[in-house]
Amino acid sequence: MLYFKFSLAFLWAVFSLSTCSKDDGMDPEDSCEFNSPEVDIELDGATATATASDGNPPYEYVWNDDTEGPTLIIEGPGNYSVTVTDSNGCTASKELVVQGISNLVGVWEMTAFAGGIPVGSYQNIYDENCSNILEQKVSSSGYFEFAPGNTFFYSWTEHTILTNIAFDSETCVINEDFPDTDYYSTEEGNGTYYFNGTNYILTYDGGNTETVIDAGQGYIQIYEELYQRQ
Repeated sequence: MLYFKFSLAFLWAVFSLSTCSKDDGMDPEDSCEFNSPEVDIELDGATATATASDGNPPYEYVWNDDTEGPTLIIEGPGNYSVTVTDSNGCTASKELVVQGISNLVGVWEMTAFAGGIPVGSYQNIYDENCSNILEQKVSSSGYFEFAPGNTFFYSWTEHTILTNIAFDSETCVINEDFPDTDYYSTEEGNGTYYFNGTNYILTYDGGNTETVIDAGQGYIQIYEELYQRQ
């Protein structure tokens, strides 16, 4: 059997495989060949639950990371499988494939901000009433560093250039253009992250949360910024 489930950023699929180990002393009707167990996996958030049927209960469940029991907490995209053994020693296996960013650990550097402006370029911000008046230009840069213990550090720097243009707000006529003024501001902080079964979720120390979107080809998107793995 093959099932597909789609979400915003990830695809997960379930593959089924049954194996038989016939016992010559077993009643043919109870043998693995004629009465082997089956197993299904359901993914609810970050919890995968395996359910066995057919065969001869009770069943034993063992996941590919040696977790025993019918449930497994999914900690990130990857390949997961469970093997079910019934009371006759007959087995069935199923694989769960969760696609996406297999591992956030490492440094991710910002490559674009404000929905697609390349780092090093500027976003022009005009007066809301006078579209010919450029009030300021803004550029951003920064990075995230994700650690193995589900913690992260971030640093963002914003460069703002104020144009200091004096103008008539009613006619939008420029009266005088003073020299530009540059401002730099840097924000740094820490937080934790976890996988919710669909996406990685960031929780900043201040309590705010953001979702990590898999942008493909070694990129992730956090809010309106694009980051590339270094």
